[in-house]
Amino acid sequence: MWDFLWTDVITRPMANGLVFLYSILGSNFGLAIIAFTLISRVALYPLTKRQIKQQKAMLAMQPKMKEIEEKFKNDPQRKAKEQMKLWKETGVNPLGCLGPFIFQFLIWVGLYSALRTTLADTPEGLVKLSQQIYTWLPYGDGAVPLHSSFAGLDLARSDPTIITLPILVGLSTYVVQKMVTVQSSDPQTQQRNNMMNLMMPFIMAIFTFGFPSGLALYWITSNVVTIWLQYRVMGWGGLTFKRPSFAPAPAGATPGGASASPKQQVELKEVKKSVEKSVEKPAEKAAAPEAPRPADGEKPQGVGGLLKRVFLGSPPAAKPEDAAKAADSSGDGAAVAKGEGSGTDRNERQDGGRGNREGARRARRRERQRRNRGS
Repeated sequence: MWDFLWTDVITRPMANGLVFLYSILGSNFGLAIIAFTLISRVALYPLTKRQIKQQKAMLAMQPKMKEIEEKFKNDPQRKAKEQMKLWKETGVNPLGCLGPFIFQFLIWVGLYSALRTTLADTPEGLVKLSQQIYTWLPYGDGAVPLHSSFAGLDLARSDPTIITLPILVGLSTYVVQKMVTVQSSDPQTQQRNNMMNLMMPFIMAIFTFGFPSGLALYWITSNVVTIWLQYRVMGWGGLTFKRPSFAPAPAGATPGGASASPKQQVELKEVKKSVEKSVEKPAEKAAAPEAPRPADGEKPQGVGGLLKRVFLGSPPAAKPEDAAKAADSSGDGAAVAKGEGSGTDRNERQDGGRGNREGARRARRRERQRRNRGS
C-alpha cells in the first residue's frame, strides 16, 4: 500500500512532469526544475495565503499576548490557558504557519526519488524510466535519456567540492525563517525561535552536500519565491537589525523591526481591528447603584460624601418630631453662637447691670435705716 502511494501518487507524477517540462523547455533540465518549482508554489498558494493571514493575525495579537504574559507571569498554567483561549477566539492556529513548509518538504523528498528516476544513466535505470513514463505523454519517448547538466553542475549528483549551493541553500533558508517568524514578547519563546532560525538553515545546508544538486536548485528557487511573497505582503518582517533603545522608531515600523509600506500598514490595521473585535465579548453590563439624592434642603456632600453614601448606604429618613428637635437645637445653637459672638462687650454690660442693682439695694437699705431712726 505504501509503495503504491509513494510510487504511483507522488514519484511517478513528478517524474513525468519533469520529463514533460524538459521536452518543452529546450531539453534543459535546470529550467525544468525551476518551472516545476514555480508550478508547485502556485499549487500551494492557498496554503501560503493562509499562512500569511495567520502571520498578520499573530502580529496583531502581540499586544494582548504581552498583557496575558505580564498578568499571569507567576502562573504558567493559567497563562497557557489564557493564550489558548485567545487563539481560539481569534481563530489563530500557532502551528498554521508550518503547513506550506511541510508540503514543500514532502515535495522535496518526492523530487529526490523523481530525480533519481528521470536522470538515470545506466541501462537498468533507463529501462525503469521508460516504464515510468506515461504512454499518453507527448515527447516522452524522445526525451530519454535526459541531460542533467546545468550551469556547470550535474543536477543528478552531489558535488562536495562545490560549496556555492550549500551556502545559497542555508542563506536563503535563514532569510525565509527570519521573515516568517513572528517576534514573541516571551523571552523563552523568542529564544526557541532564534534557535530554530539558526538550526534549520544549518541542517538544510548539510543535507545539500549529500543530495543531488537538482534538489538544491529546487530549494533555492522555492525560497526565492517565498521571500518575494513575504516582502510583498509583510515587508522584511524580522529580517532587520534591532534599533538602539534611544533611537526613535520610524513611522510605520512593524513589531518585527521593519518599516512597512502604507499598503502594509493599512492591512495590518485591518487585521488588528478584526482581532480586537473577535476578542471582545458581549459582557453583561451590571447596572451601577444609583446614588441617593440629597433630601430637601440638604446640600450635596461632594465626591467623598457621595461615595460614602453609595457604599455605606443612606442614613434613615428623619422623623417629624426628630426634625423639630433638630430645628430647635439648631436655633439654640444659633442663638448661643450669636451671643458668644458679642465677646467682651456683652460681659462688660452684664457686670455694669449687676453693679447698678447692688447700688440700688444699698440705697434702699440706708433709706429704711434713716426712717427707723426718725420714728
